[in-house]
Amino acid sequence: MIHRKQQCPCCGYMTLDERGRYDICAVCFWEDDCAAEQFDQPASERPRGPNGVHLWQARLNYRAFGAAEENCIDSVRHPRSEELPDPH
Repeated sequence: MIHRKQQCPCCGYMTLDERGRYDICAVCFWEDDCAAEQFDQPASERPRGPNGVHLWQARLNYRAFGAAEENCIDSVRHPRSEELPDPH
């Protein structure tokens, strides 16, 4: 049986072995704790969980410079073709 990777909530690529297991995405370096608050935490609050920024900020960062946080740029890589999300 082929194990299908799960989608990273930050960059959108299929890089995580399992959601909520604190996997770190190799493409953007987001650590997925899958906590509900990572999706709706107010900007005025300090980020909770393993990441130093809110998910919304990490997504903007990824689009701007290719990593969830600027200090992680040296830890990321380009996505592989098999990591592209299913367009359907």
